[in-house]
Amino acid sequence: MTRRQYWHGRRGGAAGLGRCAAVVLGLSLAWQPMAVAMADDADAVARRIAERVAELESLRAEARAERSQRAGERDALAEQVDRLQHDLRTAEAEVGELNDELEQLREQRVGVDDERAALADALDTLTGTVSASASALEAAIANGVPSGREPRRAAVQRVSEALGDVDASATQRIDALATFVDFASEELQRVDQRELRNERVAVGDRQMHAFIYRLGLVTEGFVSEDGSAVGVFDPGAGDWRLDVSGEAERLQAVIDTMRERQPPAILAVPIIADLETEQAGDS
Repeated sequence: MTRRQYWHGRRGGAAGLGRCAAVVLGLSLAWQPMAVAMADDADAVARRIAERVAELESLRAEARAERSQRAGERDALAEQVDRLQHDLRTAEAEVGELNDELEQLREQRVGVDDERAALADALDTLTGTVSASASALEAAIANGVPSGREPRRAAVQRVSEALGDVDASATQRIDALATFVDFASEELQRVDQRELRNERVAVGDRQMHAFIYRLGLVTEGFVSEDGSAVGVFDPGAGDWRLDVSGEAERLQAVIDTMRERQPPAILAVPIIADLETEQAGDS
């Protein structure tokens, strides 16, 4: 190669290099806006990635909190189920005990029903016996001494009616029995009583004041205040018997003793049955 060719070649190469440099410079100038744009995009992408990462972390935190909450709720629910199962076992045991007690009560009820039936039979028997006694007592009062006769007779009649009431309950019948017992006790007290009273006595068509004595439920007699009339009650006739003038002295002695006008003494008290026996013997 000649020198001329060499320099010519160098000049051509330099031109080529110039052209390359120009191209590179042009590319650099063209790429610069693109690089800036790419850098901006990278920042935006980085920000979006950071935001998404933050969102993911928030979601993870919420998920962890929710899992923790669910675990707590699950544990609480399991504990509640355990308590309910325990309560159920306890209730089943109590139901078993109650069933046993109920069975015992059924057996006791059978026994109570049997006792109740026996008591009802006994009450029927007792009511019948007392009812007969009440009827006998009513008849005795009707044929007995006149002292308080009508109120006493009415009282025993009420008891007899209560005892004979077929619709009466057991309680009502028991109350009637108790009433009869109280009344009979009062009548027994009257048997041992000695009574002297002063009141008006109807003798025939006359009314007079007289001293009347009562010896238990055996007899009653009177002597008028002026001593003009004497009498002994006749249960059979239901009135005073006046044909006992021969007994005036004994009647007066009884009344004087009861009035404490003479010392206590053993006295023979006139009784209608005795007088009838004496009169039958005299005849």
